[in-house]
Amino acid sequence: WPMQAEMSLSYVRLMWGVLVVAFRQAEKLRLIAQNPVAGFKFTDFTKARILPKPSRLRAAQLEEVLGDLAAGFDQHPQDCMLALMMLCHGTRAGETRQARWLHLTRGEQGEWFIPAENTKTRCEHRLPLTHQACALLERYRDWQSSKGYKGAYMFPARNRGPISDSQACAVFARLGKGEWTSHDLRKVARTGWTDLGVDFLIGEMLVNHTLTRNVQTYIHTSAELLKRDALNKWHEWLDGKGFSRIHRSTLTRNGNSQNAVEANTGAASSAITNP
Repeated sequence: WPMQAEMSLSYVRLMWGVLVVAFRQAEKLRLIAQNPVAGFKFTDFTKARILPKPSRLRAAQLEEVLGDLAAGFDQHPQDCMLALMMLCHGTRAGETRQARWLHLTRGEQGEWFIPAENTKTRCEHRLPLTHQACALLERYRDWQSSKGYKGAYMFPARNRGPISDSQACAVFARLGKGEWTSHDLRKVARTGWTDLGVDFLIGEMLVNHTLTRNVQTYIHTSAELLKRDALNKWHEWLDGKGFSRIHRSTLTRNGNSQNAVEANTGAASSAITNP
């Protein structure tokens, strides 16, 4: 295709999807007599694999990112909170921006419930909330209350409802300054869990990737405990990179002060030492 000479294969596939939808709708509205692409698939035109984009954000950079978020939190708390929730939990931007306070349970066994209609997989998602996450939520909620906001959404728009997808994209354009995106936060969290020794299936559950029914049934009994342990490890590691300056919690899992856990900044994946 001429487009492939100038554009990436992933972009060409995206444009193919737009074309398919446009022709399908045109035929439905009887604007055309016949759909010229009916029955065709993208793989009919190329067998090349579309490789995932490498993350533009590595663990070695998180100290700087968290420093920027700490410095900007008082001035732009909603922007910084959106990024922090994604970094801490590996959630998608759409799942995060639509969060409601009703779905956040704080406390020792805190949990963030994401309803099915807000997820890409259309399956409800539950994430444990660590003491760091709960302290962060408390600080953010206090700020909202000080501004007189008592609404349902964590990230409210000026009109009713949560901020839109385009508004969320604008947030990350401001924060990332072209160096990283919202999806890079999700990627670096997933890589971080692996480097901390988190089981592959638990990592996949945390990012809410689709699992087979057999796998879901097999690991359901202990999954919640393992998910909590994974996020505890991750947030303790983030504390060593400056996260503690933002959430300001004085607690740790063991009741002791947190020591920084250093990353191997020389490695391409910035391997993380398991505490």
